[in-house]
Amino acid sequence: MAEDEFELTVISVLKELYPDCWIIRFRAKIRHNGEGWCPDLAVVEKRFRYWFVVEVEISTHSLQKHVLPQVRAFKRGDYGEEAKITLAKQLVISTDKAGTLLAFVPRYVAVVCNVLEPIWEKALLAENVQFMAIASYDGGYANKKALLVTGSLVAGEQSLGFGRVLTSQQVIMTEINSFWQAKEYKIIDPNGSTTWACTVDSSRAWLAKKRGLIQIPEGSIVQFVLQGEDQVEIRPLRV
Repeated sequence: MAEDEFELTVISVLKELYPDCWIIRFRAKIRHNGEGWCPDLAVVEKRFRYWFVVEVEISTHSLQKHVLPQVRAFKRGDYGEEAKITLAKQLVISTDKAGTLLAFVPRYVAVVCNVLEPIWEKALLAENVQFMAIASYDGGYANKKALLVTGSLVAGEQSLGFGRVLTSQQVIMTEINSFWQAKEYKIIDPNGSTTWACTVDSSRAWLAKKRGLIQIPEGSIVQFVLQGEDQVEIRPLRV
């Protein structure tokens, strides 16, 4: 299968497997060690909680000379103005929102190959890069094909949005979303883990410590990050 044809297959499969995400072409140049590298796709969670930079590869490509240098660039490289403009255009969002996605939303890198390659998988794991294989088999009936998918895209952390610290009221205010409910949460802040009570109205959620004081400066902007299924961390931002 030619790489262009395989990329169309990858897009189709990812749309089927991840309906809560936008699958877009992401051909912006990422700068790393004096060179520019262009990924193929991006998988962006529709609530902007996480996203993946995806490289589509054919197994005949060189792992050491082609695949690994690219994913290292996508992990550590500079996502500049071109990346921001490309994301804004493909996602139909403002460049400011695309900039927030680049700067703060957890980003992961994945390689999707047309063959299950254990050597690739092991080498990519060492780079903290995820691996998925989509193998195609001729069905021999009505010109149809069967696809075997191995691996998945997993976001270890997800952004739950941002909040403003109101130390004078000992609360953090954030926009309401599907995560926040009127109940208690175990939350890690810069002073450790403790229980926080959440109250909600039609548009806001208000978080207050059950014990101790919020020791984050008044007016600070913080990010809420979900780790795993239920652990939330508050990260003060330097903006």
